[in-house]
Amino acid sequence: MLMWLETCAGLIDINIPLKPLFSNKLMEIIYFTVTAILLYLLSDWILQQLELRAGHRFAQRSLIFFVILTVLALSSFTLLQRVMLT
Repeated sequence: MLMWLETCAGLIDINIPLKPLFSNKLMEIIYFTVTAILLYLLSDWILQQLELRAGHRFAQRSLIFFVILTVLALSSFTLLQRVMLT
């Protein structure tokens, strides 16, 4: 068994550079995904606060949610992309 391990160890080049555990692209995907989840929750909270102030649920609730989410997403993803490039 020991001889087999020594033979295998001789076949494996220890000095091969390994890829980093997380590449830049993977980290970018993780950042954007986490940001999207947080924006979804923030948009829902903002809509609930607006409805509390108005005292009733809005008739076009999904449209208002979409507008809030879109504005937050465009601004934060643009900012995140600028930060990731530097």
